[in-house]
Amino acid sequence: KVKSAMIYPIIILVATIGITVFLAVFIFPKLLPIFTSLRVELPMSTRFVLASLKFISHYGFWVLGGLIAFVVLIRFLLSLRKIHFLFDGFLLVIPVVSTLVKNLTLASFTRSLSVLLKSGMTIVDALVIVKGTFHNLYYRYHIEQLVETVKRGETLGRYLGMQPKLFPPILVGMIEVGETTGNLDENLVYLSEYYESELDEIVKTLTMVLEPLLLVTMGLIVGFIAISIITPIYKITQDLKIK
Repeated sequence: KVKSAMIYPIIILVATIGITVFLAVFIFPKLLPIFTSLRVELPMSTRFVLASLKFISHYGFWVLGGLIAFVVLIRFLLSLRKIHFLFDGFLLVIPVVSTLVKNLTLASFTRSLSVLLKSGMTIVDALVIVKGTFHNLYYRYHIEQLVETVKRGETLGRYLGMQPKLFPPILVGMIEVGETTGNLDENLVYLSEYYESELDEIVKTLTMVLEPLLLVTMGLIVGFIAISIITPIYKITQDLKIK
């Protein structure tokens, strides 16, 4: 659902980059000799575009190589468990992103655990399997601690209640009630549906916010390039009228 929601914003972003490159690389250089020959004083926006094109022509391959090297380095660092653990912990403090990650993780956790418990599996074995489905290592670490806590005979709710930033009170309360009444699997199903609906709302809201933001950004970038091209042409026509 998250990937599907991001398709339209990505299309807008690609279109923006494509139009900008087309105007700056193919249209602008063809008009530049005219501006130079007529000795038109170029506006600030046009000079900025020229400086950017000059920088890209001289250092473009170095910049591209640096970006590729940076991406490879990031992927390598994230392959290291300690770095990946710190990164996953950092995601949980970023506004919006943290909410998305938490709801996604908790929906997966409660859904998987309910299915395994309904199949007759013991709580410890079910938690061990569920732990392997966690992409976020920060959450996985706490599930490992939860497994050890349950092995000592303590309840799920007790440990989860000690981590309010990761496991909200509504989840802890429902699990505690489920453990007390013997309806833990049913309560987990309710929780999974709750977090899935929350996730749906977040994705919809995020998409609704991103689309206009990207459209405005696209308009500003393309408009800036267009003004950089049109302003010198307008100056030329004004000078010709005066002469």
